Amino acid sequence: MSGRDLFVKFLLLTLAVISWFLVQSREEEAEVYSPQDHRPDYWVRNLDTTEMDNRGKPRYSLHAEKMVHFDDDNSTVLTEPRLTVLDPQKPSWRVKSKTGWVSEDRTVVVLTGNVTINREGRGRSRPIRAVTSELRIKPEEKYAETDRHVRIDSYDDWLESHGAEIWFEEPVRMKFLSRVKASYEVD
Repeated sequence: MSGRDLFVKFLLLTLAVISWFLVQSREEEAEVYSPQDHRPDYWVRNLDTTEMDNRGKPRYSLHAEKMVHFDDDNSTVLTEPRLTVLDPQKPSWRVKSKTGWVSEDRTVVVLTGNVTINREGRGRSRPIRAVTSELRIKPEEKYAETDRHVRIDSYDDWLESHGAEIWFEEPVRMKFLSRVKASYEVD
């Protein structure tokens, strides 16, 4: 073997060892977590999704102008979300806001910024419109709550409260937490 062949083999071996060390150091750097790593891993524009129950019937639907998913905590941020709680036997509940956050397991949705809840009237169910600045929803439980100011209107009747809990299933129940004021029109 000539000196030139030995030099080429030595050079290739040296390059291979240096490359291996560089790859190892990059992998170690990638494993270090910092708060700046809360970066999206994917996003979707004009999201439309419907969740079905165990019989294949729609339970609720969600539309958002934009959805951004974060891999580090598996959370999702929504822009202009609109959530509809569906029940073919009863009026649907429609909830919308400026922004939203969805937990990793999708059991909690937090809506913020001009949150409105609407339900059309049907039969003995009166129409309802509620407005607050933040709402925490548990879709599986058909439950929502806020610790913020909320105003609820139905026909000429209105109610204001600081904090509320709402159960969407029939019979619809609402619990008002403090500083409650109301006006009811008598027929």
